[in-house]
Amino acid sequence: MQIFKLWGSILINDGEALKALGTTEKRTKEVKKSMDELGKMAGEAGKAIAVGITAGAAALGGLLMKTTQSLDRIDKLSQKIGMSRREFQEWVTNIQAPYVEQFA
Repeated sequence: MQIFKLWGSILINDGEALKALGTTEKRTKEVKKSMDELGKMAGEAGKAIAVGITAGAAALGGLLMKTTQSLDRIDKLSQKIGMSRREFQEWVTNIQAPYVEQFA
């Protein structure tokens, strides 16, 4: 009689264990789904960051090009007039100062 009682309690405990395993499996699938979604979001964020960096690099390259062109123009004009670059820039600033002040 005691053996049957022991066997019956094992079956009951087995059922509870299977129920707990089913719940654990369901939660594991939910966590996996959440992790997959998080991975997709991280991938999209990485792409956005890469696009931003590329755009910033392109803008910086454009700025560098314009600056180089401006410095080259200042250098050539100052040589034609016979002034140093600094003297030329000060001269141009003094000439344009009255016109700039009209807009201020």
